[in-house]
Amino acid sequence: MLIVLDHQALRRLSPAELGAGKIVQASTASSPTQAEKSPRQRRAVVIGNFDGVHRGHQELFTQARALLRSLAPDGPEGADAGHVVALTFWPHPTRVLAPAVAPPLITSRQRRRELLADCGVDVLIEQPFDLRFAALSPTQFVSELLQDSLQADAVCVGYDFNFGKGRSGNAETLATLLSEVGIRGLVVPAFAVPALDDVAGGAAPLPESPTTICSSTGIRKAVQGGKLAQAERLLGRPVELEGVVEHGAARGRQLGFPTANLRPDAELTPAVGIYAAWVEILGPMPPEAVSTSGARSLFYRPVLARHPAAVSVGYNATFTARSTAAPTDSASSEGAAARESHRGGGQAATWPQLSIEAHVIQPAGAAWLDLYGQTLRLTLLARLRDEERFASVDALRAQIAVDVAMTRQLLGVTG
Repeated sequence: MLIVLDHQALRRLSPAELGAGKIVQASTASSPTQAEKSPRQRRAVVIGNFDGVHRGHQELFTQARALLRSLAPDGPEGADAGHVVALTFWPHPTRVLAPAVAPPLITSRQRRRELLADCGVDVLIEQPFDLRFAALSPTQFVSELLQDSLQADAVCVGYDFNFGKGRSGNAETLATLLSEVGIRGLVVPAFAVPALDDVAGGAAPLPESPTTICSSTGIRKAVQGGKLAQAERLLGRPVELEGVVEHGAARGRQLGFPTANLRPDAELTPAVGIYAAWVEILGPMPPEAVSTSGARSLFYRPVLARHPAAVSVGYNATFTARSTAAPTDSASSEGAAARESHRGGGQAATWPQLSIEAHVIQPAGAAWLDLYGQTLRLTLLARLRDEERFASVDALRAQIAVDVAMTRQLLGVTG
């Protein structure tokens, strides 16, 4: 897989470099080189923000690969028909154009890279998004970016795609402009999955098979509502939380259930409550993976260990004076100000700091894991209960023991 942090860098890669799976750092525009004129494979460019890399996004890449094969129908069976190129943006465009209503990101930048690699993407272009780039007209976007810089043979987008200054272009506009310059265009319809019955805890299909369109907005609502099954159905994988373990109040250790306090990398947090999860301890990236110049390969963070865990997302209700009810997140309050209020940061804060604490369940007699500074990935599998305020520390301790036992049972853990 190749990650290019600026679309201009792709123009200077030789075919050998393009096939070697490199990450190319941001660079400035330059004149064409001999490498640019060398023979190359066809390119199908898939455009989107890809926040969450959900099943709708995955379908785009499946369709793009099929489109590449259709461009070379006479090629040898099993031969590589070309490169699937993912064109995305960093930061998220709403952070530049409308930061007050920017949605919380589902995945971190690194996790998005890994998930896109899992989709079979050959080249990832993380186009820096700023006001200058946002000012490109739809015609400039196609001619300068897709035709000249990326040299696209085909372009694939979702049905709700918008682009160009003031979002003045849509999927129909794109198809027309691509046709004018001889680039194949494909607009993929909405990808939908069977809806789930909220009354049945969000785990049972509704009668008559109504469907839900896969979207990042729908995933955010499901996660914030604690509907893990619905979010998993849209994502195509369980809900994850990642972050670095930092020091907390050490209350868990005093209760006999030490916890790892997570500072999440992404911004989307699930509904307040107690969850059963698997926790993976991720190793550090090798030095060459964090190089700031030149070409480098994409690295997945290694998984050093995996354990069951009981996870608390909440406000430490037993030890704080405020109500356990958290502010409501909705489509109209997803912005930065709402997130800061929800998390307890900034002048808008009226709630205690939201905490994410994982009690790693180990075999009887095992020493407590010192995880400070480590990066963890929590895979949330079930929501056990709401956060509660207990009348005494002993009552809280007893409930935590029940939560741990339920987690063991759900995950099939003994000992």
